[in-house]
Amino acid sequence: MITYIVERQLPGVAAGDVTAAAVRARDAADQLTREGTPVRYISSVYVPSDGSCHCLFEASSETAVRQVNEIAAIPLERIAPATQLTASALPAN
Repeated sequence: MITYIVERQLPGVAAGDVTAAAVRARDAADQLTREGTPVRYISSVYVPSDGSCHCLFEASSETAVRQVNEIAAIPLERIAPATQLTASALPAN
């Protein structure tokens, strides 16, 4: 599976609405997975001051990630393969 980042512009959106959209994305990913297209919603980061939102997914294709967002009815600007770096995955000093 490949990690993808979805970039969005959601100006003026309340935090509760962003949470609701994340739930829809997670549920849509679960639906597609049950239907035979594996997709996993990982996380979202929303920056209220500029309305930007970045969401991470794991999927076999960009098409699968696009389908999740269409099912969840969440607008997007761009989908691109990405590398996720977490503190726990970094080499020790």
